[in-house]
Amino acid sequence: MSNLHKFAAATDCGLVRQDNQDAYRISSDPDSGVVCLVVADGVGGHKHGELASGMVADYFMERVGMILDTEDYPTEEEWLYFLRDTMEKANTKVWIRSKTDPDLEGMCTTMTTGLIVDNRLIIGHIGDCRVFLERENRLFQLTQDHTYAHELLREGVISQDEISEHAGRHQLTRALGVPEYMNIDLITEDLYDGDRLLFCTDGLYGYTSAQELHSILTSSRNPEAIARRMIEAANLNGGWDNVTAIVGLLNFKEDSGR
Repeated sequence: MSNLHKFAAATDCGLVRQDNQDAYRISSDPDSGVVCLVVADGVGGHKHGELASGMVADYFMERVGMILDTEDYPTEEEWLYFLRDTMEKANTKVWIRSKTDPDLEGMCTTMTTGLIVDNRLIIGHIGDCRVFLERENRLFQLTQDHTYAHELLREGVISQDEISEHAGRHQLTRALGVPEYMNIDLITEDLYDGDRLLFCTDGLYGYTSAQELHSILTSSRNPEAIARRMIEAANLNGGWDNVTAIVGLLNFKEDSGR
């Protein structure tokens, strides 16, 4: 079962950093029509974050490929179990690697994964990458940031207006590469023809307003052009961080005009 969805991605070091510690992967299985997406933002100094994010992204795609090579097609419940299990195993892999090489001590990474199975989006999420859904001229954030400031927001300690200036807005409360168990968010969402998806790192939304993201996401029918414009916008607004955007234009029927 093939699909007519269009996906593209762009990534950049930004204007300040020398290394790009973001990683992303996209694949579409021609037989099942399953689309696999992952974006990760590494932490841990020179090259270490790059290694961590690349490790988990590659591991996710490898395991998805193994599942799709079998004849047993997973149910949604089985896919959810798969995402949790894969991300827990990825956490262990990064942790063990950091402990076997003193130079890699402390490396970790965020990770946000997505599977489009028929008309359902299945997300596994840890850290502060984000998934946005655009539908009928409205932009929805599907994930929650796992940062100290956003934990305070959810507890009612600070307001939304205080987030942008809070000292803990970039302080991760969950990531992969730690010894203890980390709770992984699992999210499901119905998808419809004409929906648009954005998977991105904090280097994009941290320097681009929600209004600007929405405007760019709906500016073209070409996902490559949209992804490039998002990178340009983040850099024009400072470019202080690595920036990555995966853009998807969903088409569940061939005659979609959007």
